[in-house]
Amino acid sequence: MDEREAKRRKVRSDKKQAIAPYIPDHERVWIHRISRRCELPEGEVGVQLVRIALRDERTMEFFSSYMKRDFRFTENIIYCGHKDAKSIYDYINDDSERSRFKIKAPQTLLDQLCEFQIALGVSYLAHATYALLRYALHDLKTVQQLVPGITKEDFIGPIRPAAINQPSKAWSIFK
Repeated sequence: MDEREAKRRKVRSDKKQAIAPYIPDHERVWIHRISRRCELPEGEVGVQLVRIALRDERTMEFFSSYMKRDFRFTENIIYCGHKDAKSIYDYINDDSERSRFKIKAPQTLLDQLCEFQIALGVSYLAHATYALLRYALHDLKTVQQLVPGITKEDFIGPIRPAAINQPSKAWSIFK
């Protein structure tokens, strides 16, 4: 037995792995609103949306044009990759302000995400995860699987500015 193997730490099979894709700030607001509606932490909402999207056949049909390699969806369904596939970066690139959104995926979901990442031909797991998260947030049926009865206006609605039209007390002395 090699000395490195003897010192190698054991990893629990149920250990969750962190993934931190960059997401636009407006989509973070959407996740926050969904989170408040279903009373789950934001990270858990992100994991659930990614899980739902990864198991949805409509989602895989959408991403099939971006797949460079074959992807086994179920035992009987395989999406074939092709060399002329569109670049996933055309879908996930966004010029708006972005920040990290941390989620912790269980090992089974992580394995599926890795297979999806390979099929898309991207170098980073966070890019494949964000592609699924973006699709899920823009597809009402996917969000409704997590929160039945929610409408787009409930989570996409206008961002309510805090007291823009109300003068502060400091300005009232000049009236």
